Amino acid sequence: MRQLAFVTLPLALLVAGCVGEMKGNWPSLAPRPGEVGDAIPVTGPCAGCGQDMVAPAAVPVPVAAPLPLPADIGSRLASVEKTIAAVEAEAPAKARTARAAIAAAGRSADRAGDAEVERSRFESLFLSLSIEEQRLDGIGDDAAGRDGAAAVMDRIAALRTRLAALQQLRTSLPD
Repeated sequence: MRQLAFVTLPLALLVAGCVGEMKGNWPSLAPRPGEVGDAIPVTGPCAGCGQDMVAPAAVPVPVAAPLPLPADIGSRLASVEKTIAAVEAEAPAKARTARAAIAAAGRSADRAGDAEVERSRFESLFLSLSIEEQRLDGIGDDAAGRDGAAAVMDRIAALRTRLAALQQLRTSLPD
């Protein structure tokens, strides 16, 4: 009996709603009076017809002049260049010392420790270069889109070439 009531009651309500008289234009998806706020634009019945489809001529926006480079870019590039030059000056001598120690060690377990110490000294010479690589990234970001950025980017590219050459030297030691 209860099951019959649960089925027939919703069915009766549904049928009553369907057979009722439809006066007016409801249900409609159009907004009712009072539902439209000021934030929603009200358009006329012919929105998008004829002349209002043609957009008015766009007013050109004045382009701002590019900003000047930050004042410290030159000193930052000089600092990176100085660090790279110091590593370039010291690397060949350290590489020769490390190669000599590795060659002298050969298969001798007694001298293998000395060879590893020299290899570590050689490798430690290059630790500062990863920091300089990141500094170059920051300098490039600071210069991007500014007046004179092309010259800065050229200097950065030249410094990156020198860093790549040092990286090749770093990996040139025998195993």
